[in-house]
Amino acid sequence: MTKITLFYDRVRWEEKQLHARASERGIPLDLVDVRGLLYQIPRERDLPGIALQRCVSHTRGIRAAQYFELGGTTVINASRVSEICGDKFATGLRLLGAGIPHPRTAEAFSVESALQGADKLGYPIVMKPLNGSWGREVAVLSDARSLKSYLELKEGSGDPDDHVYYLQEFIQNPGRDIRTVCVGGEVVASIYRYAPEGDWRSNVALGGTAKPCQLDREGRELMLKAAEVVGGEIVGVDSMEGPQGLMVHEVNSNVEFRGAAGGTGVDIAGRILDYALRKAAK
Repeated sequence: MTKITLFYDRVRWEEKQLHARASERGIPLDLVDVRGLLYQIPRERDLPGIALQRCVSHTRGIRAAQYFELGGTTVINASRVSEICGDKFATGLRLLGAGIPHPRTAEAFSVESALQGADKLGYPIVMKPLNGSWGREVAVLSDARSLKSYLELKEGSGDPDDHVYYLQEFIQNPGRDIRTVCVGGEVVASIYRYAPEGDWRSNVALGGTAKPCQLDREGRELMLKAAEVVGGEIVGVDSMEGPQGLMVHEVNSNVEFRGAAGGTGVDIAGRILDYALRKAAK
């Protein structure tokens, strides 16, 4: 049977599930911690035929994907997908270009232009890092005074990425969002994510709860179109129910699926392995 390589830098619930399912089904799965790799030019090691890229670190994941795919390895998801999904503004541009509903967004490189952008979007506004997960460093700001204080804190950072200001309109929603896991052009699971008491962020990693979501045909087509736009083979599409209907606000190339698996009972790890095997057989 085809051996699958799994690149990781942190073992989460998802990686444990992939390993467990592979063991149960006799699928050879080679776990490779990318933190221990030495990338050399020219290469001095055999390259895997197919690999799942599951690194938490955006930089490590892209580097591993680039290094191995340019040597002939089929990497899921490819480095280009991670580059797009790891930049929320780049993702938004592609969603907009494909006609997929997306919250009004602005990007700025100075405090002055960020304040102008917020005035155009209207308060409250949502501030997010261009690359991030688990709802970290996400803030809802109600007025120019609170935004200016937030920006002043960012200005004092020595990290250049902290000086790229990503602003988004706040979407009135029913207190939940939707996480849809897409694998190989199919919707395999979809859940509502409800924020924990006292918080507005619905991430399951932050204590949010998950319940099954039955998307209609148009909803499923929208999620699959969002995955296709970024080139994603295994992704999580996050959407919200706004006043005008579903809006896609993010696509995750390294999707965490614990909440979706628990909320629906779908064996998502098994579906991912099945897809990797089909891909390797082509």
